[in-house]
Amino acid sequence: MKAYCFSHDLFYPNTTTLSELNMSQSTISQSTTHNGAYVVTHEDGTTVPCHNLTTAKVEAGLLNLSTTKLDNFAEQITVEQYYGCVLGGLGHTPAITWTITGRVERVHNWATAQTLVRDNENLRNSLS
Repeated sequence: MKAYCFSHDLFYPNTTTLSELNMSQSTISQSTTHNGAYVVTHEDGTTVPCHNLTTAKVEAGLLNLSTTKLDNFAEQITVEQYYGCVLGGLGHTPAITWTITGRVERVHNWATAQTLVRDNENLRNSLS
């Protein structure tokens, strides 16, 4: 029996068979209580229900989802972020004002406002 990705099963069949999935220490089986879900059984006997096959593969240790950030691609920013912001705009209420649009954004406190302005300046400096 071939395993298929549910969202793309008509277009992108997964060539991994269920017997290949069970070769690791953890086993993946179809859930008997939830239609379309999977259950991962670890070698110590604990079971973990998973919504889809990809989640089950990650839980079983068959897929490694790395969290490495791609440094080759520049971060896309908005026009407001490009032109920056300044402190204030609502009198004594903590806020920042975006330079290009004049939009005033209320924040929790003045420290948050200063952090937003500083982070925005650092972002703009890193782009140039």
